[in-house]
Amino acid sequence: MRFLPVQVQSVKLSTTLFLLLFGPFAWSQADTLAPPDVRDLIEDFYQNVETDADFDFNTLLETLEDYRQRPLNLNRAEEEELLELQLLTQVQVAALLNHRIRYGRLVTVYELQTIPGFDRETILRILPFVRVGGDLDRSAASLTTLLSEGESTLFLRYTRVLDEQRGYAPPDPDRPDASRYLGNPDRYYLRYRFASGRSLSAGLTAEKDPGEPFWNDSLRRRGFDFYSAHLFARNRGPFEAIALGDFAVSLGQGLILNTGFVGGKSANTLTTARRDPVLRPYTSVNEASFLRGAGASIRWDDRWEATGFVSYRRRDGNLVEQTTLVDSLEETALDFTLSSILSTGFHRTANELADRNTLRQFTTGGRIGYRDARGGVNLNTVYNAFDRALTPRFQPYRQFTFSGRSLLNVSMDYTYRIRNLSLFGESARSDNGGWGFLHGLTLPVDRRAAISIVHRHYQVDYQTLNARPFGEGSNGSNETGLYFGLRFVPAPNWVLAAYFDTFRFPFLRFRVDAPSRGHEWLARLTYTRRRNMILYGEVRREIKPFNRPDSETPFATIVPRDRLQIRLHYEQRVDGGWTLRSRLQYGWVQFGEQVPQKGYMLYQDLIFRSRMRALSGNVRLAIFDTESFETRFYAYENDVLYAFSIPAYFGRGVRTYLNLRYRVNRNLTLEGRWAQTRFSDRTEIGSGLETIDGNRRREVKFQLRYRF
Repeated sequence: MRFLPVQVQSVKLSTTLFLLLFGPFAWSQADTLAPPDVRDLIEDFYQNVETDADFDFNTLLETLEDYRQRPLNLNRAEEEELLELQLLTQVQVAALLNHRIRYGRLVTVYELQTIPGFDRETILRILPFVRVGGDLDRSAASLTTLLSEGESTLFLRYTRVLDEQRGYAPPDPDRPDASRYLGNPDRYYLRYRFASGRSLSAGLTAEKDPGEPFWNDSLRRRGFDFYSAHLFARNRGPFEAIALGDFAVSLGQGLILNTGFVGGKSANTLTTARRDPVLRPYTSVNEASFLRGAGASIRWDDRWEATGFVSYRRRDGNLVEQTTLVDSLEETALDFTLSSILSTGFHRTANELADRNTLRQFTTGGRIGYRDARGGVNLNTVYNAFDRALTPRFQPYRQFTFSGRSLLNVSMDYTYRIRNLSLFGESARSDNGGWGFLHGLTLPVDRRAAISIVHRHYQVDYQTLNARPFGEGSNGSNETGLYFGLRFVPAPNWVLAAYFDTFRFPFLRFRVDAPSRGHEWLARLTYTRRRNMILYGEVRREIKPFNRPDSETPFATIVPRDRLQIRLHYEQRVDGGWTLRSRLQYGWVQFGEQVPQKGYMLYQDLIFRSRMRALSGNVRLAIFDTESFETRFYAYENDVLYAFSIPAYFGRGVRTYLNLRYRVNRNLTLEGRWAQTRFSDRTEIGSGLETIDGNRRREVKFQLRYRF
């Protein structure tokens, strides 16, 4: 992901989801707001990420929509299903499972009030997605029944930046070889999905990014640049899950494989364990983070489970020429190795098209495990093989990065509950001998307080390709850390959430030319009043070493980067279907003894819907003033239905957007979005081919959704 000045990083969530504010607000289909828990998780993720990344956020909201259509039975749900909601902490899940063991089935959902850790707000938040009975045995439902109960949804979406970018400018006669985008600036998106609750899902997704050729015979580009299709079924006979086409895989705590989105440190301070379903359907347009092939999970004897998967797909990569000596006559042969695997999915220029599908990747693996009412243990393995050798360009910090044609990872993960104490962890090894370890616990101290502790140790030579474990880095290597999280309810309607994390890096890192260590802490105090108002104040501080920005030596001087951010957030729902949301953020960043760089951001949202609920929308006015990119702020933005954006606010300017949604009838919904950022501190926005000559960036978006 490339951070351009306040260029919106569109996180493309094409899901059939109706979301209003909940948590402190009621659920409704009349708005498009994501749950506060999910908004916080995404904002905190971008706040913590240090390297270019592009992650799939699809499952965060798609899971909620599936459970809204067919609520989860709290009397039968297993640990990973409850955690998959993203609305319950590990402590709450452990308390519920322990309650079922000791007292049996729940009679009503309001019995949750008797379980430690379940306050009134938590119960109201999960009500739309859970039940305590009335389930049908979906494994016994015939295919005909599932097909008759299912629903199809078609999305068509169009997006365009209105201001001309250099990549689309007319050819310059004085520079005939200058790079340009080969396609138009339009983004086209199409998605069809048939779903019958969580039991059956089939779909097709297609997308053309801005700048990519859409229909160009000379380039042999006909139609969309990216296609994805899936067929997924749950609880069919002995199979817990069957996946064909494109799918996502999550194993253990993410030390060897996780191809979906995983949150990191956030204001949800007790959400530290990873327990996603092993197999999930893939419906995103992220062109890197998925497997393509087949997978299946089988359970027998109610305790043993086995999962296997196989994938074969093409990947983008940078090819590097190399010559080898053939014989004593010193004749040489030309060969190619791969310097890096690309994950952007962009094919807009001749160079990007040359990198398209240059690598073939074979992936296989699986899991076998045992579990009972108290927990379980699993043995996991993943094997990757390439048709070309991967040889990364040398950088000192990349000395232990994987190179070669194949990589094998194995691990063992576990979960176990002793009353309300929940233990979890994973130990993993790569075939070069490197190890990774993660172990943690969550424990309720009493009915008002709970803690979480996580220790991780990822050796510098531990190698993976798709690991996303808990920690500072994104690849699960060269890191040791200890995390403490706290959630405390000092009085009704008040919640204090806090964490402290200390970490060290034994070897060099990106932008850090020496071993280093640092720490980070966060504290948030939240007040809620019934379901109409939420107010919180938050302070986050991180001290982490980085290369001195103005260093001129080959190996830069290491100085601590001290970053502080303060946030005051207020939401109020008023009569008539109106909601007000306000936020003020202030922060500063200091490198060593340099002068601190400061900044602030203020926004005001208005969310509205008509009394007939056919028309709804939201509008934002944001003012920001920061001295550098280092003092940037991230803020969740409402978008068209089932989509959202996370812009990086930095520089000096004003940002506004307006979303409108009109529900023509039960089946047809039309939407439009207009967004503009105007700067007062520059006359040029962006860089490279994305550059706009001016101080304004405007974007429009239109979407049609049809259900049948």
